[in-house]
Amino acid sequence: MRLFGQQFRRRWHPKRWRKGQRSIQRATLASLQPGDRATLSGFAPGLSTERRSQLQAYGLIPGRQVQVLQIWPVVVVLLEHTELALENGLASQVWVIDGSGYNTSGTSIS
Repeated sequence: MRLFGQQFRRRWHPKRWRKGQRSIQRATLASLQPGDRATLSGFAPGLSTERRSQLQAYGLIPGRQVQVLQIWPVVVVLLEHTELALENGLASQVWVIDGSGYNTSGTSIS
C-alpha cells in the first residue's frame, strides 16, 4: 500500500476527479497530477510581492503553459525547456486553468 503519490492525492482532493462536475475550489499547481497540462492564471492574494516577483523571474507568468512532471515530494513543472521544483505550499498558491479549458480560479487571463 502506497501512502503517498496518486492514491494519497486522490483521497485529499476528491472533487478533482469527478467527471462532468465543476468544483468551486480553485485549481492550483498542487492539485494537478503528473502529465496534466495547464495554463497559469494568477497567484493567491496572500503571496508576498517578493515571492511573486521571484516566481515571475523563473517564468511563472499568467498565460504561460506548464506541464506537471511530479507531485511528490515536491511539485515539478516543465515550463518550456526548464524544469522548476516548487514546495507543495508554494504550488498551492499558483492558480491555473486546468486542461479541460475552464477557469476555476475566478480570474481571467489578460
